Amino acid sequence: MLTIVAFWNLYVVHDYYLAAISPVPAAVAGVAVSRAWPALRGRAGAFVAAWLVALLGVGASIATLPYRHVSVDKALPAVDEVSRLTMPFDLVVFEGYDWSPALPFYARRTGRMLVPASDPGLTAGELAGDGYRILVTARLRSGIAADFVRSGRWTGVLGRRVYVTGDELRGAPVAATDEPILTGAACSTDRSPLPATAPPRSSRGVAPRRSSSWPPALPLRPSSR
Repeated sequence: MLTIVAFWNLYVVHDYYLAAISPVPAAVAGVAVSRAWPALRGRAGAFVAAWLVALLGVGASIATLPYRHVSVDKALPAVDEVSRLTMPFDLVVFEGYDWSPALPFYARRTGRMLVPASDPGLTAGELAGDGYRILVTARLRSGIAADFVRSGRWTGVLGRRVYVTGDELRGAPVAATDEPILTGAACSTDRSPLPATAPPRSSRGVAPRRSSSWPPALPLRPSSR
């Protein structure tokens, strides 16, 4: 019970934590009932028996929750996109999903949940140095994520939530670069012109302020396949 007192907030947010300590109260309750049962007579015995049956029914209903049929695509629309646009061997940065591993688990991808508040010293360069090239995000919320997609020579927009950075853009329909000779131009991968949606990044490498529209406001410039 000491763990519940010390980390009560975690037990409230993550109800499955109770599974780890449930054998202890179950054993204590079992011993108490087995010793008290012989002394119970009449209405008291019937009341205890009814209470135990109700408790077992509630416990059984809770135990079936993990086996419910859930439509993953409806619960996590990004799963299909991540599965289609990334490779099984990719290292993926997931931003905007807190610490929940649901998206990488169902997409069958290895990655890192980007939560800047939990690791304030983390930099985009460290992520790139560790081999990360893919970012999955519903919206670029943190400066680290915005810097990460610009950490390579090119940035490619593979989908609504998926970005790739580096020299290999995997046929991204929209791409961007910080090459000075290309600043201001905008093309798709077939080199047809596209209007730029934002001014280039500043000389300090800080991402410009973005709107909530999609595609995201990246400096769009030509790419080659």
